[in-house]
Amino acid sequence: EATITLKTCPLCSAQHESFFSVCLICTEAQEAERQEAAAKARQQQKNEQWLDLCPANYRATDWNRASLHPACAIVASTWWPAADGKGLGLRGASGIGKTRAMWEILKRLHFTGRKVMALDAIALEQAAADRHHATVSENHAARRLIDRAKRAGILFLDDIGKETASPSVAKVMHDIIECRTRERLVTLWTTERTGQELGLRLGQDYGDGLVRRLREFSTI
Repeated sequence: EATITLKTCPLCSAQHESFFSVCLICTEAQEAERQEAAAKARQQQKNEQWLDLCPANYRATDWNRASLHPACAIVASTWWPAADGKGLGLRGASGIGKTRAMWEILKRLHFTGRKVMALDAIALEQAAADRHHATVSENHAARRLIDRAKRAGILFLDDIGKETASPSVAKVMHDIIECRTRERLVTLWTTERTGQELGLRLGQDYGDGLVRRLREFSTI
């Protein structure tokens, strides 16, 4: 049988009985230091990820600016996703703070551990085109981007309706929203257009279905 002998802790010089050379107090202190260092590393990683994700123009917003709508300021600080997967849509004129509000929401979600993704309508249009008319690497990158948009925990689609109207873009957007609503994944979105305008712009094959899903699965 192993015998516990009196030992001197090499860290604090305290006498203690243990199988180990380091005393219990110092062991616990070392573990606390490791946990603190790990927490700092995780926080640093989140900070770096956020800087990579969020454009510099949207990292800070002065909501006292007269041009910004009070409703945008309210949702920016109070909105959280519900358990039923219902998302959030902000519709209104350019410059009232729709996109800024969404980025503040994304920031809160990101720093509480949610996986977030942002994609503007123009980038989505480019991905829809690259799926068929680009190099092999661009084709694969476009398909990966679209697949990520379908499966992201939280997706922000910015400026729906700014993309060039085409069946290809409409189909990709419809497929993304269809997949996300089916899986109850939260989608945030902004637009300057009414539902009727979006439906007409995206065409009869996809427009009405897309608008219906956005209305059903979003607080607008």
